[in-house]
Amino acid sequence: MSSTPNNQSDSLPVSDVIEMRKQGQDNNQIIQALQDQGYSSSDIFDALNQADMQEMEEEKQQQKQQAQAPSPSSHKRSNASQEELIEEIIEEKWHDLVDKLQVVIDWKEQSEQRLAEMEQEVKSLRDSVEQVQKSVGDRLEDYDGTMKDVRRDVQAMEKTFSDALPKFTENVSELRAVVEAVKSDGDSSANTD
Repeated sequence: MSSTPNNQSDSLPVSDVIEMRKQGQDNNQIIQALQDQGYSSSDIFDALNQADMQEMEEEKQQQKQQAQAPSPSSHKRSNASQEELIEEIIEEKWHDLVDKLQVVIDWKEQSEQRLAEMEQEVKSLRDSVEQVQKSVGDRLEDYDGTMKDVRRDVQAMEKTFSDALPKFTENVSELRAVVEAVKSDGDSSANTD
């Protein structure tokens, strides 16, 4: 079996198809094997068709060789029976070809369906990733804004404390002096009583 991939348009794997059929492989196995060797679907399909035609031609040749030379009187009957036999063979091969084509068509439809499903899954995954990125970005912006607000508030509190703390300290000192003065007046009036 040759394993020349389909890099040359004039090279179809017809002999490979015939050899694999002789080994008992069905069309699905043959298609898979040829795809693994790098042949395109159209080349595989063409090779299957040509192999069918060659097999049909070989059967005709074998039937011709098996037939004995007819006598002149039986020649017309022989031609009619040969025509019927050929028509039966052609019809049988036609049904085989239709069945084989249906296998290829089913495989193609399944492949297209799987491809469409994978494309949908990839699109869904991409949308999910975009949503997560947007959500994270929005939260980071919110966090950044909140941190800026907190920084401004802390700076405002710092300024307020830096402005108010000296006055507050001064007022506490004055209050202490007043309290001490009241205490000492209270103690001196209590002592005079």
